[in-house]
Amino acid sequence: MRFGKPYFKRFDPRNHEEDPAIEVECREFEAHLRSAGRLSETTIRNRTRKVRRFLCTMFPGRTFSREKVDLACAMRYLSEGIAHASASTKRGFCTEARAYAGFLCANGFESTAGPIGKVALKGPLPSDPLPKRISEGDLQAIVESADRGTPRGKRDLAMLLLMGNLGLKRSDVALLKLDDVDWANGILRIRDSKSISDRSVPLDAEAGAALEDYALNARRRDAGSRSLFLPDGNEEGRAGMTSSQVGSALNLLSEKARVKFPGTHSMRHAVATNMMNN
Repeated sequence: MRFGKPYFKRFDPRNHEEDPAIEVECREFEAHLRSAGRLSETTIRNRTRKVRRFLCTMFPGRTFSREKVDLACAMRYLSEGIAHASASTKRGFCTEARAYAGFLCANGFESTAGPIGKVALKGPLPSDPLPKRISEGDLQAIVESADRGTPRGKRDLAMLLLMGNLGLKRSDVALLKLDDVDWANGILRIRDSKSISDRSVPLDAEAGAALEDYALNARRRDAGSRSLFLPDGNEEGRAGMTSSQVGSALNLLSEKARVKFPGTHSMRHAVATNMMNN
């Protein structure tokens, strides 16, 4: 609000006449996102919601058709439709627009939607803060806080080193199976990540030793589960750990080490920084 009046008019779907064509388009786009990549449900919902907002704003009064979605339309939305938005919001829309353009190209509209997917995203602004990353000292303190004499401590240490040394996401760690570890060659296979492609990561000596110690000396042999990491007691039988359980386990370790933990993704940022420096 400014001077008692709205500074800009927020988008509200209730203020727009429902367009059956846009609703069908959004359902098909949502189905495309589920089939084209391993995205979380939250990402799929948010991406679909932003594309619906784009279509409702640019094609009022039931004027939508796929051939009308082109680069000029996307640029007009950036300069007029969300002119009030921050630079990061506009860059975020570019990501959603590229995903939607890929959907249109897959349905035969490459001549009109193709240029949208080729527009380079703007890099970060000089004023944008750098991503938070954990320091080497704090990471080492958390590593040392793990109780290597207990099954839970061995498990948490292995998960921590996979993330802190190799840059795995906590969802990657939660989804690991016993069959994903090539024990003879020291290779870890990452499957079912957000990208549709799998990847192989070499285990370093420290993470490999912790993983071996956990698998041989701490992991329950009678669990009946092929998941590599199991929750405490494996109360749900064949279930493995969830992403939130991985995060909670590492948060407890950081509290024990009295380290202000900026989140599990900060370890991924630290790994990327070290790779760039080397």
